[in-house]
Amino acid sequence: MTNENDYQAILNACRMLPTPRRDAYADDYVLNLMSTVLDYQLNTTTVFNAESHYKSKHWDDIRTRDDLANFLSIYPNDQEGNVAAAAELWGYKYGNRLQQLRELLEYFDSVGVTDQEGLRRWAKEGDFNRDFKGKVKGLAYAVYKWLVMRQGVETVKPDVHIKNFLAEVTNRSFTEKEAVSVLERAAKELGIPASELDWRIWVYQRSKKKPRKIKVNETVNDHLFMPPMRLRGIQKSAIRALFDRALPGSINLGLGEPDLPTPDVVRREAARVVLEEQNGYTTHAGLPALRALVANDYPHMNLTPERVVITAGSQEALYLTLMSLVDAGDEVLLPDPGFIAYPVIVRMAGGVPVFYKLPASKNFSFDAEDFRRKVSPRTKVVVVISPSNPTGRVLSRDELAQMADALQGTNARVVSDEIYREIHYTPERPASISEVYPERTIVVSGLSKSMSMTGWRLGWMCGEEAVVRTALVLHGYVTTCASTVSQKSALMAWTDEAARAREVIRQTFQERRDFLLEQIKTQLHLRAVAPDGAFYTMLDTSAHGTSAEVADRLLAARVITVPGGAFGAESEGFLRVSFCADKTALAEGVRRMAEALKG
Repeated sequence: MTNENDYQAILNACRMLPTPRRDAYADDYVLNLMSTVLDYQLNTTTVFNAESHYKSKHWDDIRTRDDLANFLSIYPNDQEGNVAAAAELWGYKYGNRLQQLRELLEYFDSVGVTDQEGLRRWAKEGDFNRDFKGKVKGLAYAVYKWLVMRQGVETVKPDVHIKNFLAEVTNRSFTEKEAVSVLERAAKELGIPASELDWRIWVYQRSKKKPRKIKVNETVNDHLFMPPMRLRGIQKSAIRALFDRALPGSINLGLGEPDLPTPDVVRREAARVVLEEQNGYTTHAGLPALRALVANDYPHMNLTPERVVITAGSQEALYLTLMSLVDAGDEVLLPDPGFIAYPVIVRMAGGVPVFYKLPASKNFSFDAEDFRRKVSPRTKVVVVISPSNPTGRVLSRDELAQMADALQGTNARVVSDEIYREIHYTPERPASISEVYPERTIVVSGLSKSMSMTGWRLGWMCGEEAVVRTALVLHGYVTTCASTVSQKSALMAWTDEAARAREVIRQTFQERRDFLLEQIKTQLHLRAVAPDGAFYTMLDTSAHGTSAEVADRLLAARVITVPGGAFGAESEGFLRVSFCADKTALAEGVRRMAEALKG
């Protein structure tokens, strides 16, 4: 029995314990692990920012594997990087992470844990000392601690960290039962749950652990380097990761760039410029003549060349624009589904992505009511893309007007991504939101798609002078200027010959679109969304599993597609299929898909 003097010493020591910061990075690790525990087939597509997203959807809403898959599908993952670093944060240094995850999964299978309720039951009733040995125990304990903290499981395990803490305070040892009794009494007097006090003691004890010695074959940098917070969790895109795993001889229906040659008028000029001219730096903003041509494309915005910056592709323009507009804590409305770079750049800028739906149930068309609900006083920026990547859908002039109307009275600016605007299958060129919301719209575009110039890295941003001026300063430090040869050659993109070449490119993609949709209809018998522009269709494969599962099956059949889950929760269950390939390749790709989906 604990005497009163010992108890008062323990109570005072507990009062002195600091309250640990609820580190979202540690939660990232445990949630990553949990996703693997709950569904082997998630393909670990998760690193979850607990700090910002607990507010919008709590873990308590997740009851099944499908719930978890849908919840986590929009977040990028780094199985080999974030997990390791976050595990270090929890105090666990372990070697073969994947092997240990497999061992943990085997254990959960053996005791029938397949859902959240099973995990709760296990956390209350499991015996760590019996069931887990060695390094795997550390992983299991991290899961248990997370359940205790987040799930309201109040059981306190008399682990060694509690007994060591009490022994240090009182200079005597404690039985397990006594340690728990003392802890629960102290927690009650402090007015906090026993599990919370357990957590504080555990973190305090871990913080006193001496750093291990570096082995001879390890470098100091292996242990000293950790990316800054704004870059943690930012990894290679799911699309690139998929491409890297492709087998030789694969047909690429995941490609996001035209396979057609750059028009001759541009290539001839490039050859002349390289041979005949000196090609040093241009001004940071780019060639005045090129900026004037871009400005003239947007007469409704009353642009001057000073309100245009030529960039190294539209991707840089997007990065510069969001970095110039978004501050820490700002909300940025993004389309769901949408281009995978949007939320990544927003998080790099310190912003909070908020997603407005383009519902799959309505063929990914605009949902004005959902958009209005998502607009708030914290909304700083809205990103619009039309035609869409990944869906190819075009926002009508009426839909853009509804969007502009919802933003009236706010301070929000719009970033209009118009990189696909010239590739359309509608009678008229798609409208731009800058036509109905001109004063607070920044347009991002370029020649990569419309002129098949992806590798030339030639894009631009234009709009509000103050924003462009800020972005120009950043551009000067990041890039100095876009390629001089590309800029000079791009002047030819506004000629009559170039206009005719664009029309040929449009026609080619429209023929391929129609061909691919017919192949899908007759060979796959699956629903495909007919795109209004760009060069993608969304293929509904939900009957065959999650988008990641189906993409993996097709990858094994030597067909590259992109899982819809990479673009947002709304496109989970779909694949983005590109028609940047000739008809022969499209037909063979669909044949292989049909074969792979038979089983």
